[in-house]
Amino acid sequence: MDYRDVGVVVNSNSVASMQIGTYFMAARNIPANRLIVIEADTAINIEPIAFPPIREQIEDHIELHQLTDSLNYLVTTKGVPLRLDNGTCDDQQQFSRCSSFDTELALILGPYANGIAAQGSVPNPFAGSIIKQRRATSGIYLVTRLTAPTVEDVIALIDRSGPSIAVDTSDVLLVGDVNNSDTMPGVQEALNYMMSATISPFADTGWNTALDLTDVRLDGLENVLVYVGMNSPDIQPHPTFNWASGAIAIEWHSSTALDQDLSGDVIGQQRIAKHIEAGATAALGSVGQLFATPWSNTINLLDRYLDTTYQFNAAEAIYAFVPFLSWTYQAVGDPKTSIVFTSPTAIYDNDRGASISAFPNPSTGLVTLSAGEAFRVERITDMLGRPVTFTSGTASGTITLDLSGQAPGVYLFHCVSRNGARMHARVMVQR
Repeated sequence: MDYRDVGVVVNSNSVASMQIGTYFMAARNIPANRLIVIEADTAINIEPIAFPPIREQIEDHIELHQLTDSLNYLVTTKGVPLRLDNGTCDDQQQFSRCSSFDTELALILGPYANGIAAQGSVPNPFAGSIIKQRRATSGIYLVTRLTAPTVEDVIALIDRSGPSIAVDTSDVLLVGDVNNSDTMPGVQEALNYMMSATISPFADTGWNTALDLTDVRLDGLENVLVYVGMNSPDIQPHPTFNWASGAIAIEWHSSTALDQDLSGDVIGQQRIAKHIEAGATAALGSVGQLFATPWSNTINLLDRYLDTTYQFNAAEAIYAFVPFLSWTYQAVGDPKTSIVFTSPTAIYDNDRGASISAFPNPSTGLVTLSAGEAFRVERITDMLGRPVTFTSGTASGTITLDLSGQAPGVYLFHCVSRNGARMHARVMVQR
């Protein structure tokens, strides 16, 4: 896998940052001019006014080496500031003025740079994408961080990460767990609905899943490939799992990306760093207060990471979900981590020798499917696995369907050839 489109940001004032950055550069054979050395405070928090000088150092390096559109990804390291905080990050009434360093960095040198460190957020132009990342097209860098409680933990993370991690779909588990103590009317019901909508569709397509909506925390599970948690900070202990190769952990609760230097359990917090320390390969959390609603489309992340027809890596899957930049989201891991299936029939893979294409993609409604042989459309589903009504017979090679009456989103076409081979195509419907 080519990592020439990855820039690595290290802080010269942090021994840990320099060690991690140089190790990752060597492990992925990244050219030397992709190492971006900044001089910055090593504190987790910096004031927004401190970001422009750091931003300038990074932009100067990228422009000096003519890498503006050659880089698609930026990787920050433990020891680089984590969040921009003017004193309101932990204030439930003013947290909209808080953001992660990395979601600000995503916007540099592009059409959305005016939104950097401004009050409020910037809509993520890559959200909902079904097309692989190209900075020249998306206008942003996809930024992830290499961090964990210790440098040794990060080195271990790098060693178990990377492209094409083999996964047996029959032997792994997708987990969703809600333990929330909020007694406000309707909150618990909403969280349960969101978690069910995230995990249940995968059970319907053959994945092994564990979904818990009670006040008993799931623990001690084996071969966890996906964990999505919404756990109140007064519930302990932190769950202990045996993580599968390529596993990703997603924490919905506020401030789960903090306390990255602390090993073991921290009273009152679920931390993505703990999951990385325990063996997860990628993670997504928040550096500040955050309502649960922005997590409602987490299925977009899981769909793109688990469905190999997208050929998305972890960073692409995460940013296809993240609705806002200049916001509190924090991604951890090698951006090019991805999985491949070793089981005989992977979820949503085409049968051997079968292929189908869909165009235009994205579409405003009319979609033409072409398979080069007689086939029929068996069913069409949306991102939640809900069926879409359509009319179609068997065609000799092409079928045109009209989805203009459907809501914008991604739709999956389940098709069967004349010889019984199963084929799948995905199309994004836009307006």
